[in-house]
Order: sequence, then structure tokens, then C-alpha cells
Amino acid sequence: MRISAVAGVLSLIMAAGDGLAAAPASREQSAEDWAWTQLRNDQVADFNTREGCNGQLVPYQKTKAWDAACRQISPQFIVQILTRREWLDQLPRLRVRLRGAHITGSVNLSDAEIRPEVWIDDSRIEGDLLFDDTRWDHLLSLQGSTVGGGVWAWRMQAASNVALDHRAIVFGSVNLGGARIAGDLQMDGSGFAHDVNAGAMNITGSLFMRQAVFDGQVNLIGSKIDGELGLLGSTFKKGFDGNRLDVEGSLFMSRGATFTGHVDLVGATIGSNFEMDDAVFSGSVSADALKVTQDLQMGGAHLHDQFRLVGATVGGALDMTGAEFDGPVMADRLKVTGSLFMRMGATFRASISLIAAKIGSNLDLRGAVASSIDLSEGDAAEFLVSGLKWWCAGGRTPNASPAGSIAGDDQLPVFWPLGNQFWPQARCKGGTVADPPKLILRNFHVAEFQDDANAWPPELDLMGFHYDRLGGLGGGGKDDPGRRPDSAWQDWLARDRDFSTQPYTELSSVFAIAGQRDIADAIQFSARDGERREACASDHWQKCAWLSVLSAIAGYGIGSYTFRVLYWVLFFTAVGTVVLCFSPNARRHTLVWRAGASLHRLLPIIELYKEFKDFFENPQPTGFASRNLKSWQAIYFAVHAIVGWALGLILLAAMSGLTQKG
Repeated sequence: MRISAVAGVLSLIMAAGDGLAAAPASREQSAEDWAWTQLRNDQVADFNTREGCNGQLVPYQKTKAWDAACRQISPQFIVQILTRREWLDQLPRLRVRLRGAHITGSVNLSDAEIRPEVWIDDSRIEGDLLFDDTRWDHLLSLQGSTVGGGVWAWRMQAASNVALDHRAIVFGSVNLGGARIAGDLQMDGSGFAHDVNAGAMNITGSLFMRQAVFDGQVNLIGSKIDGELGLLGSTFKKGFDGNRLDVEGSLFMSRGATFTGHVDLVGATIGSNFEMDDAVFSGSVSADALKVTQDLQMGGAHLHDQFRLVGATVGGALDMTGAEFDGPVMADRLKVTGSLFMRMGATFRASISLIAAKIGSNLDLRGAVASSIDLSEGDAAEFLVSGLKWWCAGGRTPNASPAGSIAGDDQLPVFWPLGNQFWPQARCKGGTVADPPKLILRNFHVAEFQDDANAWPPELDLMGFHYDRLGGLGGGGKDDPGRRPDSAWQDWLARDRDFSTQPYTELSSVFAIAGQRDIADAIQFSARDGERREACASDHWQKCAWLSVLSAIAGYGIGSYTFRVLYWVLFFTAVGTVVLCFSPNARRHTLVWRAGASLHRLLPIIELYKEFKDFFENPQPTGFASRNLKSWQAIYFAVHAIVGWALGLILLAAMSGLTQKG
């Protein structure tokens, strides 16, 4: 490396055994001479306190005061005192501490081994810092300094902390790719005008990037941090790339941290908590296959674009309480060991996809606002939806609500109470989505779900939705499902536009197990009635006719509906009684006798009274009719008996449960 004239003279003097410290001070002592005198005495070479240097200067403000000769340090001087043995031997404690210096060009230390502790704080460096493949035995501090060029530190190895914090400014790129830092990398409160590339970096301590401003892309691809990664309150004006990032401690992207570009955390691993509380993400966030050992906290965060957590794993709870999501949430195959909180003011203006998600504890949507949720093939311990409200994609109010017709561009979430008259007409207007708000629970399994009568959207997909029990909020009160009329539950089931008997059977069985037999029977009857309507609507006339007969005669054999057959028995008994009034022999008996005879003829096998049998089996010597009945009466009672057999067989089938199966 080239050595300045001053440095060459200094070298010759030191080689002769006369140190600069022994040279008499003069009024014309250069900045480098003065600095070297301070350093040899183990003092800070603070140009801000040197007489004639105009006091404290702000490094990032380019003023004429920085050009004063009393502050000018050549890059060669820095190189010499950090690398030349004859200079290093004169440092009592191997410390080089500069403050307020003006380094006039680029400092090239590439491939060098730096033994001293180095401070170049609150200084102004006009060129680049070239630290590629350097090895630092002690602290490197650039706190508060402004670097007019970039910091190039590819594969740098540092045995202690590296500090670029306390309002440090770097106008060029920062390149720390492949660096190995045995302490902390500190970038708090600083500004970086271009890209920060720290891919494949390895930090034994923590990486602090708090309250800082990054105007360019930040790259931490494949980096490993044994401590924590702190981004609290920082501004990232372009993308943040943490693909395959490995943080043993916590990752803090919270307390007002702002991300304008795309955030990539695909395949990242966080060994403790991941905090995104109150952060703002203007671009999309991709965190597919993310692994968080403890909690992922997003309370109060605002995400303006798509948020992806496909295949992610969270070892604790995932908390989205009060967060705002303007774009879709894609979290298929998400695994959360604890609870997933999407509650208490959390707003989702686009779709939520949690297909095949596994939630170890509660899936809590209480008090949230959503437009479309898909929970197909998922699993959770409890499903909590009390207070859930709905709107169309983009936050638009549907055109039919409990309050009547509302303009489609109003930003108003609404609800449709069970039994509400408006839900069949609910539609979304003014957007690309024509369907109303929807909750898809296809093949979703929970041990229990808790709701209220207002929580459900106008469209449901309940096919395969399996639950072991129902629970009201707090276990009772107006939200106790057992206190709702069966009509409310029939309305809930009817919101699944694609009819299937499975949701009815599921709900009916849960009420039956809970001992609420009347509601269970009403729901089961609704299922068979829906099956009949579907058959009639699809022109399956044979099935339609059969189910219509079963419904009318024996209520499909379901609970008390089975006793409809008694009305038919009474009806035909009455008709038979009237027919017997036209028989002279029958008129000799009382009306009660005639009714008994009619009932006897209607009941198969059973013989009520032998006189009734003899009455109907008293044939004339010739002809079809008996002596007691005319021909048309005999024909009627033959049909009467056949009807009795039919009613008996239907009743037998109903009591055996055959008519209850679809």
C-alpha cells in the first residue's frame, strides 16, 4: 500500500527510536501528528475538543468546518496505525480511538488482520470502507459516523462487536455477506441509503437494527443469528429478504416497524418468540414453512397486501388480536400448538384460507370482522365465533343486511341473526366477488364450538363439519344452544346452499347425546324433508313419491313425527264407519260398534272382536258380496284392509328405523 509522506517520515523517526510523542509540539502540528500523540498516550483523539476545530460537528451535515486542516486524516494513516507492527507496538493498550475525524478517502484494509480495538466514531469518511476478508481481534465501532461510500466487508471475521449505530449514516451499499461476528452487530438508530447485503452471515451474539432507516433492499438470506434479531421501530423502504434466516432467540419486527416492500421469511426459523405487534407492512409478506418455537404475535399489525403462512409451524400461540389485513391471508397447512387468536377487532378485508390447518387449542374469532373464511380439512380443540361480523371483500357492506338495503360501498360490517329474513338475498356489490360472505367448514373438526345467534354469515359450507358438543358463551344464557328454537338451527343448516344430510345428522346426534331429544328429532326430520325436496326438484319422481308418502304417513319414523300414522288410522276408521252406515245389518248396531268393525278391518292380523270377523266373512251362496255388505262395500273394505296392511308395514319400518336413513 502507498504511504503518505507524513507517514513515511513518522516511520523513519520511529525506526530510529525517536517517537513522535517525544517531538516537541508546534503550532503547525498536523491532524495526524496530533492524533498519533493522543493514541500513544492511550487517549481518545477527539477532534471535537481540539482547539481550532470548531467544536462538535454533525457528521452527516456537509459543512465547510469539516474541511478544516485540523481534522484531516488520510486513509493511509488509518491503514498504517492499524496494520504496521512498528506503529502497533507503540499503542499501550492496543486501542485506536478517533472521534470527529475527517477521513478524506477510501480506507482499504482488505485481507488485513486488525489487532487493536478500533473506534472511528462521530467522524466523516468520504470514501469506501474496504474490509473484505479482514480479521478483527477486538471491537470495531463506527458509531455516529458518516460513510460517503459503502462498507465492503465480505467474509469479514470479527471476534467482538461491530457497531454501526448511534446515527451512523452509510451512503453506499453495506456488504457483509458471509461475515462471521463473534459478538453483536449493532445498527440501531442509523441510516443506510442503499442495499444492505448480509446473506450467509453468522453472528454469535445479536443483530440490532432498531429505530433505523433502510432505503435499499435488506438481505439476510441464509444468515444465522445465535441471539435475537431486533427491528423494532425501523423503516424498510424496499424489500426485506430473510429467506431461510435462522434466529436462535426472538425476532422483533414490532413497535411501529414499517416495511414498504416485500418481506420474505420463507423457511425461516425463530428459536423463541416472533413479534410483529403494531408493525405496518405495505407490501406482501411471505412466511411459508416458517418455524417459530414459541409465540407469533401480530396484535395491532396492519398488513396491506397478501400474508402467507402456508405450511408454517408455531410452537406456542399465534395472536392476531386487533390486526388489520387488507389482502388475503393464506395459511393452508398451518400448525399451531397453542391457540390461534383472530379476535377483538381483528379485521380481514379479503379471504382467509386455513385449509388443513391444525390448531392445538382454540381457534378464536370472537369480535372479528371477515369476508370469507375457509377451514376445510382443519382441526381445532375449540371454535369460538361469538360476536363475529361480516362484510364483502374490500370491506364493503353487503346489499342486504338486518338493517335493510345498504349501499355496497359503505365500510360497515353486519350480521344476520339466525332466522333473519335478509340473508337469502345477501350479495356483494361493486367488486369482483359476486358471492356473499362465506364460512367454509367442510370436513373441519373441533371438539366444541361456541357461538351466538348473530355470528354466522349468509352462506355456509357444513359438509363434513364434525364437532363433539355445543357450548354457549359462558355456558348458558341467551347464547346457550339448547335454548334456541329448532327453527334457528334449521335456519343455520339452510345457509348451506348445497344440501346434504350429513350436517343435519351431525347436529341431531350432538343434541341427542346432550339429552335434547325434541330438537334432535326436529333437525333429523328437516334433513329427510330436505332430501325429499331435493329428489322432487331433480325429477327423481320415484324417490320423491316414496319420501312424500313416508313423510305424510309416518313422519319418516322420526320421534313423535311417527305418530302421524295414527291420524291416518283414525281417518280410514272414520271412512269405514261411514261406509258401514249404508249396510242394513251394520245399522242395527251402534255407531261405536260400526267404528270398531271398521278399525278391526283396517288392522292387519289383529282380531279385535270375533263378531267383527264374522260380520265381514259372512258370504252369500253365490257372488262376491257377503250377506252383510253390498258389492261396492265389499270392494271398499278389501281396499280398506290393504291400506291397513300398508300402514302397518310402514309403521313397522318406521319403528325399526329403516325409514330414517337416506
